Order: sequence, then C-alpha cells, then structure tokens
Amino acid sequence: MMAGKSALLDSFIGRPNSEVYNPTNEDRYAENKKYLVLREIYGGGVIKLLANKESLASCDIAVFVHD
Repeated sequence: MMAGKSALLDSFIGRPNSEVYNPTNEDRYAENKKYLVLREIYGGGVIKLLANKESLASCDIAVFVHD
C-alpha cells in the first residue's frame, strides 16, 4: 500500500492502490459521479493557481498536501 499525496487523492475517488511507485511528473485530473474533482498540480503550478482568485472560486472544499 502506498502512502503519499497521490495515494491520498486516489483514495477519495476509490482508485485502487498501486504496489509499484509511479512518480507524478505532470498534472493529473479525475472526476467521479459525485462531482468530486481532483487536481494534482506538479511543480510551480501551485503559485500560478493561487495567484488567480477565480481558480478556486467554484470550490466548496480545497485540500492542499505537499512534501
């Protein structure tokens, strides 16, 4: 069982845990039937996201996990 940022996000939408480590090297998106939209941001994308007030305007909840 993996324990990391991607594993945490995957658990919210019921993705199975991977036994093999696969590093995240780019943005990942997912949407499920309950309208839970996950966005995993790679590299300097966080600064860009937080600089734009409209980027989080439609969020009811935002979870930030980092190293």
